[in-house]
Amino acid sequence: MIFYHGSNKLIKNSILLSNYREDNLIYLTDSYCMAVFYSGCGFRSWYWNDKTNKLIIIERCKDMLKKLYWNKKSYIYETENIDDYEELLTKNGKKCFVIKNRDVKIKRIETIKNVYEKIMELYNQGKLEIWFWKDMSKSQKIKYKKQMKIIFNPDVLKKEKEMSIQTYNDMVNCFPYLLDN
Repeated sequence: MIFYHGSNKLIKNSILLSNYREDNLIYLTDSYCMAVFYSGCGFRSWYWNDKTNKLIIIERCKDMLKKLYWNKKSYIYETENIDDYEELLTKNGKKCFVIKNRDVKIKRIETIKNVYEKIMELYNQGKLEIWFWKDMSKSQKIKYKKQMKIIFNPDVLKKEKEMSIQTYNDMVNCFPYLLDN
């Protein structure tokens, strides 16, 4: 099976297990849209629609996608044919695939110059869904804001900052009220 991997880092020839992640797993997806979405930003809000077999991106603030993805460059890697993977079910309902014991050879690399524009292109083609902030009810917006403050409490924000200053900056740009604690 051929998989995709999205990253904001240029990788040549192979995705290396040894320097990829602290958990020593290479994460892959069978969804091109998911690879694009993951490639552009460390903060993500999504669900998987089993009925339509599509990614649903959820905006949790005004212009969230534009704030997170505008003018961000990324790369989509199409892998070699792989059959020695393990399946994992994410909390959002989509299977992902992991490689634990070896590097993964790259078959093809696509450069995306503006991830926001690519996401909107996929949306306009009907390949993914977006729940836009502007279309949500006032009560849903209040609910999302409360959820964000609970999930991203000061301790979690501190860990996010230690893991990736870019992701942390993206989050506080979208959700400045997280710093009000």
